[in-house]
Amino acid sequence: MFPLRRSLQLRCLSFSCRIQARRAEPIRDIKFSETSAYAGIDRKQFDLNKTAWVPDYYSSDSYKNKRLLSAILSVAAVFVWFGLLREPSDLDEILNTPPHLLSANLERRMLKEQIERAKKEGKDTTLLEAELEYVAVKEAALKVQFDKK
Repeated sequence: MFPLRRSLQLRCLSFSCRIQARRAEPIRDIKFSETSAYAGIDRKQFDLNKTAWVPDYYSSDSYKNKRLLSAILSVAAVFVWFGLLREPSDLDEILNTPPHLLSANLERRMLKEQIERAKKEGKDTTLLEAELEYVAVKEAALKVQFDKK
């Protein structure tokens, strides 16, 4: 049935050794289900009244509703502040100015600076002054174009 194991045992008795053979207990295979590492269903005791999952505040519906309400109110507060409560600034004036005035004024300012630089360096400014006069014509053309829209 089980393989038998023979073990030899040495016994030393007063300077003489004799070998004695004896039969050992049969070795049987180890089963995992009999070890202490096994934690199978037959070892567990279930208490159906006691669950392992304990709900916390952050997984509750009330927390999710409060979080959603907080996000909606935050976005609404930003819209109200930008739409109603904020005072006008220089940036608003720039954004509300018609585009033909913005481009014409910017081009005029750049040409005037170039004319001043050219006069300081002693260069001819007739071409730059003609270009400055042409800006008024371009401004009128842009105004007509933007008024059509």
